[in-house]
Amino acid sequence: MKIVFVLMTILLSLTSVFAQNLVPNPSFEEYEQCPEIFDSVNPISEWINNWYSPSLGSPDYFNECCTTPPIEFGLDVPNNAIGYQYASDGSAYVGLFTAGDCSSGNSKNQLREYLQCRLIDTLQTDSTYRISFKLSLADSVACYTSSFGLLLTPEELLLNDNTNFNLTPQVSGSINLIESLNDWVLIDGIYASQGNECYLTIGNFNNNQNSGFEETGQNSFQASYVYVDAISIVLQSQVNLKEELDFSEINILTMSDGKIQIESKSGVSKIRMFSLDGKLLLNENYKSERIVILKPLCSAGIYLMVVETSSHTTFNEKIYID
Repeated sequence: MKIVFVLMTILLSLTSVFAQNLVPNPSFEEYEQCPEIFDSVNPISEWINNWYSPSLGSPDYFNECCTTPPIEFGLDVPNNAIGYQYASDGSAYVGLFTAGDCSSGNSKNQLREYLQCRLIDTLQTDSTYRISFKLSLADSVACYTSSFGLLLTPEELLLNDNTNFNLTPQVSGSINLIESLNDWVLIDGIYASQGNECYLTIGNFNNNQNSGFEETGQNSFQASYVYVDAISIVLQSQVNLKEELDFSEINILTMSDGKIQIESKSGVSKIRMFSLDGKLLLNENYKSERIVILKPLCSAGIYLMVVETSSHTTFNEKIYID
């Protein structure tokens, strides 16, 4: 069995020196009105430009322009009713529930909040994009979920309640958000596009049982809540696949007996493989192993391999098995 990686050709605009971020209003600086108090009635689309909630959840908008004191449920930056955090970029960010309580076994309360937007342009066929966003854990929460992701789709998602979308995001990982109480955690990865993705949705896509709950030592707010900022999707410059893999600290090698060897400087934490129709063929967790060897798994065809590292980097790549 021979495995050949599909090389992605990337076209850059000759009229632009810098790569364009395809996410509109990526740091939530453009707003319709300044937030004052938590609002569970009016949708977030009435506060900020380009973004909306695809479900009945109600994300919150935080901005330095808010003048309401934190004790009165103010939405100021950096000091607000649920925590203290400066914006990573500019003067604003958005807050989301990633779980409604701190019980991983509670199947009845699957509260989730998501953000969604339409991209500035549809992703190009067979191209690679660097996707990134930043997260910070709110100070007052008693727990957090270590799962969080970004999903790209050809059509907008709609959910007529405030539970979780049962979908697999392209960029995700197990995140130690306790490190972000005083700072922001960068989540990024390389994504090989299908060529029809034009909607972005961000949030926790797992149910409670698979969300990885961690305690913070706080007791004031029995839920998981994070700040989100600086979302980016940028077309990559023209490189061959080997250079792309090195940049992501991941090397994937084909062995003579058809096995696949995956190396990561920071350690492999998870490997998944999908058929192009979305069927999950492999889903294995690892304990920061620097080298993982997979036995021959699939018949001839094109597949998507997703490798997550211990440094929260996610690498997505199409592979062709001959």
